[in-house]
Amino acid sequence: MPLVYFNRTLLGLMLMSCLLLTANCSADSNQKQPLSQVLKESLNNDGPEATRQLFDDIYPEKKDDYVIDNEALGQLTRDYTQTGDMEALQVLSHVMTMITQDMMAEHMAGQEEIMKKMMAEQQKKQSEKSKNKPQTKPQKHTPRTDLDRFTGLYGDPDKADPYRQLWVAQSCDGRLVIGATWGDVAPWWMTSQSDKQFSYKDSFIQLSFEFNETAQKQSTSLKHDLRGMVSPLKRVGPLTDDYPTCFETPRR
Repeated sequence: MPLVYFNRTLLGLMLMSCLLLTANCSADSNQKQPLSQVLKESLNNDGPEATRQLFDDIYPEKKDDYVIDNEALGQLTRDYTQTGDMEALQVLSHVMTMITQDMMAEHMAGQEEIMKKMMAEQQKKQSEKSKNKPQTKPQKHTPRTDLDRFTGLYGDPDKADPYRQLWVAQSCDGRLVIGATWGDVAPWWMTSQSDKQFSYKDSFIQLSFEFNETAQKQSTSLKHDLRGMVSPLKRVGPLTDDYPTCFETPRR
């Protein structure tokens, strides 16, 4: 490998290890032997091959017995870069690679532990929030027996378009059901708000409907808040034979 590329690689390892290792230089540096000093003495006295073997014996099993002095290791590497001693530089590159990988693994493990604690705390807060949230009781449906006066087809009084109409039917358990004659639109299972007013609400939409009647209690028109349709719609006729007598309420 050309020396210039080798130096760049080594410089990258030095910068990476600097970020990861500086915080780990503890106050007991006076009680433990610096790793840089051990490696320097070995390189000077025993040569690169013996130094590599020495480092592999130390790291990672015995690493806690030494001070991983990042700045001094970097300086040692720069010193050997100046000499052009490729064998020594290869050993120091191996040293920096092993230390950097080890510290990155420790760093990631620490981050994972922090994330676990954060997630646990978030779940705890969410659980407490759910417990403190007032519970709303589901509305119970009261069956009605007078809904047949509303059933039929409702459309634009000025445009006789069978594909732009609303149909009004009733369920088998006494609920009003409203649907559209166009597209693949699911029926709306209505909730009675008053004698002639009904509403529907889910996670996406909220609708309201109100019928107008004759004195004989027969619906003539339907007011609504749907977009793209005139309101009120006129009752244009009864439901055709292809509509069921009543709709089965879906199981939820």
